[in-house]
Amino acid sequence: MFFFVQTNFSTQKIFNQFSKFNSSKFLFKDFSKITRKSKNLIFSLNALDFPKSSSKKLIRLNTDETIQKIIINLQKVSDEKTFFDFCITNREHLSYCLLYRLTALKLKAESDLQSENQSKNIQNFRKKILENILFVDQPVSQALILSEKRIKEIMESSLEEKLVLRKIGEDATSVTCFWIVMQAALFAWKKKEDTENLQNKTEIYEKLKKIKKIFNKSQKHISLLAHELVFLQKSFENEAFLNSNEKKDQDLIEGLRVLISQLEKLPSNSYGPLLEKTLEICNELLKKKFGSKIENLDKFKIIFPLNPIKTDSKLI
Repeated sequence: MFFFVQTNFSTQKIFNQFSKFNSSKFLFKDFSKITRKSKNLIFSLNALDFPKSSSKKLIRLNTDETIQKIIINLQKVSDEKTFFDFCITNREHLSYCLLYRLTALKLKAESDLQSENQSKNIQNFRKKILENILFVDQPVSQALILSEKRIKEIMESSLEEKLVLRKIGEDATSVTCFWIVMQAALFAWKKKEDTENLQNKTEIYEKLKKIKKIFNKSQKHISLLAHELVFLQKSFENEAFLNSNEKKDQDLIEGLRVLISQLEKLPSNSYGPLLEKTLEICNELLKKKFGSKIENLDKFKIIFPLNPIKTDSKLI
């Protein structure tokens, strides 16, 4: 069975937005050129309607912001347009962990009679966040689906070098998404082989390695990769690279966090291994620069209060 599963992940985006610096070639504006399948949000918004630089400074969160503070800041935003600006400016902070936290708060409110009326408010608030990131992320979703399709076509071919290079793409968006799908597939198949103790390398894994070899030889395509992915590739190939790198660029961390926010929504059997490795590297950088790491679900365990049991049993 082929590795790539056709999925409708209609909520994606990626690293280094319309970034603080121009150190990344992979920007939101690249994806905004792709036609969207869904209608615009409630307010009038065209594909290039990004917040102005002056507005971004007012709503920009800290790189190591906590989930609790993110939720507090989001609740302060009143109008639809500013809320969208907040979401696109701070996309890397709108993580699975944040949505999990809101779901947990909603369930807790439902279990507490005194806070029961807050449950609907939390539910609407969570829905509002999802609607905005759905719109922000959709072009990346489409680009990743197209990359899966191109790699599938390559895998079914004779892997001729000219064909592979042509299928990679000619622009930063296509090349970056191609790399993500290719690298995710390589890690997933390597994990499959290690877990199942396969004696012989599978045909798919060998083909994927050949595709990556052709990709790495093409300076044209390497030059189009976002710098976050170039950094990841060097870290994957040489563990000492991460430890020896003293730059610890804040922009790089933010870009990696946006990538993480995309990977955590994709099928875990396919993209999970790449997500794990990216998280590990990003946390290492966060630790060096801020002494912190990305918050995980363990921090947000909620103990629900026990309601009194009403019974007519004579044993009680």
